[in-house]
Amino acid sequence: MTLIILRKSKVRELFKAWFVKSRPWLYAVIMAKTRFKWHRLLVNPTTHVEAQDGAVTTLKVDGLVCSSVCAVRTKQALLELDGVDSVKVDFDTGVASITGRAHDAATYERAVTGAVAGKPVRRLIERIARLRPGASHARGADATHQP
Repeated sequence: MTLIILRKSKVRELFKAWFVKSRPWLYAVIMAKTRFKWHRLLVNPTTHVEAQDGAVTTLKVDGLVCSSVCAVRTKQALLELDGVDSVKVDFDTGVASITGRAHDAATYERAVTGAVAGKPVRRLIERIARLRPGASHARGADATHQP
């Protein structure tokens, strides 16, 4: 039996290489210093149109948990809609500004819920939160809860 002795730095280097290759999305989240708003897990992601002014639509997105995955996936999903030219998603406020052809509220809702990561887990967490005595986690919970 051959015993291989590796320095700590070499072990770290090998682990990083494996981690980047096998789980690039998770590595990106960790390295991007992703911001999280954990209390938003209690709300299954939903959308509602706040304003439509010509070619600009302002959409409120409840339930964005992280800045580098949730917000990015939401932006990509909205960009895939026909006629949409650009999208800006503000993670902190949960507001998406969409420039281009306007769509109905149901189309925006389908696009965003289609981009949600871990849908079954999110629905389960929301149901459990509603069962708690005194729980008041409804749409717009961000407005009253400070992280």
